[in-house]
Amino acid sequence: MAERMLSAVISLIMMVLMIQILMQLLERMQQAFAEIIPPPEEEAPPSILYPEADSYVKSYEPDVNSGTIKYIATAQKPEGIARGFLRFDLSELSGVTIKSAILHIKTYESIPTGYSWMGTVDVHKASDNWDEDTVTWNTDNPTVGDKITSINADGPDKWIEIDVTDYIKEELAGDKKATILFKHPTEDKSTTVSAQFYSKDADEKTNRPYLELTYQ
Repeated sequence: MAERMLSAVISLIMMVLMIQILMQLLERMQQAFAEIIPPPEEEAPPSILYPEADSYVKSYEPDVNSGTIKYIATAQKPEGIARGFLRFDLSELSGVTIKSAILHIKTYESIPTGYSWMGTVDVHKASDNWDEDTVTWNTDNPTVGDKITSINADGPDKWIEIDVTDYIKEELAGDKKATILFKHPTEDKSTTVSAQFYSKDADEKTNRPYLELTYQ
């Protein structure tokens, strides 16, 4: 009887030792696999962001939509004014801290016959509740907000850089949509001038506007 009990105890001890050895082996295997297969890296936020929509509207053609044209325009003439605008979707930037946001936009290859290049163009914040395919002067025309800065658009095919860092930070903390609008400084209709910029629908992607982003 004593011999049977001793044998059972020895068997139990051996089983416990085997379990401990197996657990140690399993732990080492897990460590080895962790070194071989590193955890997936989080996807980095984009450094370049293209507009999701752009268009321009004209008071002298108040029901015309220009959402698919290869350029956006701002203009004035005795008959009325035009304003161009583009919108960025910032939703994929959630959770990041922006260091800088620079809008790159290129003046178009030409302006309409009879116009002069505008030169100074004001850049403004604007409301986001417009649809590229339906927006006109009379329908969902973006509301002009605070002025961001002024730029010089005095000729064709010139890249312009616009610092919109504070505005993009503001909109990222808000509805994550940012509309940037271009207009004549006075809109007094005293001259016939225009400034046109390549839109997101430009034939060559290298001519399309984009937002360049850096992060902290």
